[in-house]
Amino acid sequence: MCRHEEGMTELDCSHSCSHHTGSGKEPAKVISEWLEVMEMQLNENKKNHVHHEIPYGPMDKQKIDVWGQVGKRMFVFFHGGYWIEGDRKYGTSAVGQLVPEDVAVACVGYEFASERHTLPELCEDAGKAVQVLLDKFPSTELIIGGHSAGAHLAFKAYSKLADTSRISALFLLCGVYQVEGLEEVYIGKTMGLTVEEAWYCTCRPEELGVSSDLKIVLLEAEHDTQAIKSAQGQMAEKLKERGFDVHLEVIPGSDHFTLVQNLGTQSRESELLKEIYFTRRHGDVALIFRIWDYTSALSAARYVLQFCCPGIAQRLDDQPAFGSFHFYSRSLIFADRFVGCNQFCISSSGFPQVSRSKGTPERVDDKPVLAPFFHIFSTRIENATPTSICS
Repeated sequence: MCRHEEGMTELDCSHSCSHHTGSGKEPAKVISEWLEVMEMQLNENKKNHVHHEIPYGPMDKQKIDVWGQVGKRMFVFFHGGYWIEGDRKYGTSAVGQLVPEDVAVACVGYEFASERHTLPELCEDAGKAVQVLLDKFPSTELIIGGHSAGAHLAFKAYSKLADTSRISALFLLCGVYQVEGLEEVYIGKTMGLTVEEAWYCTCRPEELGVSSDLKIVLLEAEHDTQAIKSAQGQMAEKLKERGFDVHLEVIPGSDHFTLVQNLGTQSRESELLKEIYFTRRHGDVALIFRIWDYTSALSAARYVLQFCCPGIAQRLDDQPAFGSFHFYSRSLIFADRFVGCNQFCISSSGFPQVSRSKGTPERVDDKPVLAPFFHIFSTRIENATPTSICS
């Protein structure tokens, strides 16, 4: 029998995330403290950000809360709860971090799985919810994400879409991808899960189609059930075998619950989410200037922004590492993620021109420029205009 909770079997215990946080707290305490944090984040977001509701089906829970003004980018989030509990209202953690960066957040509610509304039907619902958002906002690029059972639904939602051209990434936290076997656990028994349904609802990499420029980020908690922890690595390896761009990361000190609540703070979890937005094909330009003179690097960065990215929110990092100066546009971007180094100078017209200089300050049209190492994600800068780079 389970040592954490009276009346629970060892098998059920092995699938109960509140029993495996590494904190030593009673499961009820883990849940109550987590709900307090999620409630606090919800109330804070209500005070600071506008939101509206979009229905996507006839059932009470088939609604989407859209936070912030919808523009070019949106993060779609499915809450967890093993498909049988939870609430979209407690899935707003990312709102405070993304909405100020002009990224709308769509929190998807869904009818819980039961014998009357089966898990396969819920998987279909997830695809419908995302399709409603794609249809309603035809100029918006989406990242689909979710936590626990919500990560499973995010995976399934992508697999149900006929056109995935505006889905740039999947951001999946502690995903429950292996449904087979859960029919024997309290989770499956609660919803009346059959063996056939469990097989059908298990996530398989081939459901995502052929490799594309889709980015897939899998986050694993340090403390979680062994079944969920194992599923992250197994899924990552299978996706890589099919050629997908996959990043798997274990967050030190985290558990199944802190992983999602930390999306609302300046944390590694939120940094990884932001990194996707500001390094994908419609993201902002990221520069790294390798230069001896730090003051000149600051001047050069401001000069580049003036002509290349007018109007874009700017943040300059003042902690150069190894003689490098990092410029961040809108969000933190990690130097070790940079790919594809080329040398360029920026002319006063704002158009990037290939330069063969060694990175020393020059003058073009009587204005100082730098021939920096220009690191840029997903967009080839050759023959591009500033508009195409920064939009």
